[in-house]
Amino acid sequence: MTFKHSIKTAFRGLEANRARSLLTVLGIVIGVTAIMLVMSLGEGAQNLILDQVKGMGAHTVIVGAGREPTGPSDAGQIFNDSLKKRDLDLLERRENTPSLKYVMPLAFGTASASYESDSFSLTIYGTSPIMENIFSMSLQDGSFFTDEDVRARAKYVVIGNKVKNELFGTGLARRSFRYSRSKC
Repeated sequence: MTFKHSIKTAFRGLEANRARSLLTVLGIVIGVTAIMLVMSLGEGAQNLILDQVKGMGAHTVIVGAGREPTGPSDAGQIFNDSLKKRDLDLLERRENTPSLKYVMPLAFGTASASYESDSFSLTIYGTSPIMENIFSMSLQDGSFFTDEDVRARAKYVVIGNKVKNELFGTGLARRSFRYSRSKC
């Protein structure tokens, strides 16, 4: 059987079974399209995750306080085993972590801030002034708090544009606002 004869036989088979041929071609097209779609979605999700990791810094390591509970009775004991100030001091010592560039403590919870009759639900991050350097942050107005402010436990806060606009509108002057903690 020659190549020319094989081609003729194939076309005769396609002509004789048009419905079957059409369904076969349709199945191939749907299959290839589905594979391309899944690959595109997978690549998009991968890029999203990588962008989020890059946003924090590719060389950032987060050590979380507490431990995984082993049972229902363990829930109250999680923060008894959490990181302490001495742990932070040990991490900051160059002989313990020679490649470490920055160490930043971080605690967070929820709160509500109010000014006049407006209130806003917030996520509060308690940290140190080094956050400005680690995340390359800059302020539009005001200044970050200092190490002295932290030692004095000064009641200062740095707020983002969203909170500023919600509480004070776009024309923020230096004002104080009431802050109340919520349980987290």
